[in-house]
Amino acid sequence: KKNEAVKCNGQSAVTIKTIHGKFGFPNQRFADRSGQKCFDWLEYTGQFRDGYESERLRSRCCYYANRMSYHEVSTLLKDETGVLLLSGQRIHAIVYEEAKRLSATQSSQARAVLGSGKGLPAINQEVAIYDAHTEEVLLFDDGIQVKKQKEHREKPSARLSTTEPVQEHESGGNSSQEKVNTDVLMLQRSQGGFRYMMEGLEGEDAEGEAMSAEELVKSAVIREYGERKESLNLVAITDGARSIRLFFERVFGVIIVLILDWYHLEKKVWELMSMIAWNKAEKETHCRALLACLWQGNVDDALTYLRTSVSARNQ
Repeated sequence: KKNEAVKCNGQSAVTIKTIHGKFGFPNQRFADRSGQKCFDWLEYTGQFRDGYESERLRSRCCYYANRMSYHEVSTLLKDETGVLLLSGQRIHAIVYEEAKRLSATQSSQARAVLGSGKGLPAINQEVAIYDAHTEEVLLFDDGIQVKKQKEHREKPSARLSTTEPVQEHESGGNSSQEKVNTDVLMLQRSQGGFRYMMEGLEGEDAEGEAMSAEELVKSAVIREYGERKESLNLVAITDGARSIRLFFERVFGVIIVLILDWYHLEKKVWELMSMIAWNKAEKETHCRALLACLWQGNVDDALTYLRTSVSARNQ
């Protein structure tokens, strides 16, 4: 109609992808009367701003990408829908975009808490962890180490035989691949459940840089327990790494109570008993007895057993 502010300006065919498959959609384009401003229907309605994938499809990609490779997620979606919906490369891009969004949100929230003027609650350096009436707040920390992706890869030469193995080299000729370590933390929340934390992507939030892990943990404790008047029985369960102990000292300014997690405690007992026991049978007998004591926190009983019931091959 002549009195309308915009007019139709053709259509563009797009493919919408969902968890049920994909379908073609004629996306109507519009322009104002002056022809200066153009937009399409999906843009006008605020749909599919980050690509032509549905929100549930993007969410499913992020969920499974935490459990398998991007190529395997692509194959899984194809098996579910019967069509190749997304390539591994596109799934990587979706996960990265979601990581940027979460990184920005996490940094913004942490920055607001740290700028509120609230401080950390007092933290007890001694906690009666085996007293049934003592309530603790648990904090878990562990590092995930992976190989760093190569920045440059050499393309196979056309002169190479198809049966000849192709070697990929990092730039600079360094054959050893660098490791990347990321700490993942879980803080027990005041209302139940856990808050998950890890460092965000650098340069991906509104202020230009992501908050450090120290700042994230500090802001999370303030957010959950900053209004608390009594001292906090904070207990960290970790793998015993010295770097983690130093990390907590930087965050809280004091040495907090740490417990070696059961997996690493059990592993350490078996490793040390391999050097102590005379044979495999003795090793298994002693480990069962010691771990039964340690599972219940009876450290003194475990020490007494070592002194009275173990004939050490290596004192």
